[in-house]
Amino acid sequence: MPIDEAETMNIKKLLFYCFLAILIIFTSLIASRKEASASEVADNYTIYYQPLYFISKSTLLNAARIVGSESEHGLMTNGDNIYISKPIKTESIDRYSIIRVQKQLSADSVYLATKIADADLVNNVQNIAIIKIKNATQEVTENDLVIPDLNKPDIKNQAKQIEFKSQAKIEAKVVYIPNDDFEMFVGQFQSVVINAGTNNKLKTGDGVYFYSLPKLVDGKYKILGQQKGSGYIYRSSPEYSLVLITKGNSEIYPNDIVSTSSDFYT
Repeated sequence: MPIDEAETMNIKKLLFYCFLAILIIFTSLIASRKEASASEVADNYTIYYQPLYFISKSTLLNAARIVGSESEHGLMTNGDNIYISKPIKTESIDRYSIIRVQKQLSADSVYLATKIADADLVNNVQNIAIIKIKNATQEVTENDLVIPDLNKPDIKNQAKQIEFKSQAKIEAKVVYIPNDDFEMFVGQFQSVVINAGTNNKLKTGDGVYFYSLPKLVDGKYKILGQQKGSGYIYRSSPEYSLVLITKGNSEIYPNDIVSTSSDFYT
């Protein structure tokens, strides 16, 4: 039996109201997401924090390079003895970090690197050193770099002391998203790099807020951006900071505005 025009309209209305109800429920769920508490972040810090560090150019220039392994495998992991390109002075340091550079942030000074393993010195042989890999989070490969052990700030303790209200007043932007999935946005419990640091009087534990950029409609009507989420700084250099997103109302993208003010647009 053919469906008449009135029945068609009723079906369309029903579908529209179903879609509207789903949209309202979804929006309510997003809006009801709460800021992660300091204790929640602290208890799960090994999950949430990325092993990212700001590395100076001088540190990289002095780094040793992995040139091979005793096993002669291309991929190396815990327990493997590997060769690095320069001998190590045993009297100064006994533990090392294996890193992989992700991005050059500044033309002359700052790089972002991922720590992928720890290593202990085994022996020096002529003009190279042998070290043993431990605590690897991914496979180590030739040309990864070896530097003295990176300082390990007590992130768990820091998270319990979060104030969220910063004494600094800054306006910065998201300059890099360290995302292994090659996506161009991030959300809650992921990290971003912002272009403000200790030179801007920011410190570990300071809270920041993320905002979308304002828009121009028809070339003349300005629509202000919206708050997209918040987070706090867990590692800094003079020029840059790593921020853990603890609340995400929507996706955060490169060039989004970052401020210590919770009412940036008012």
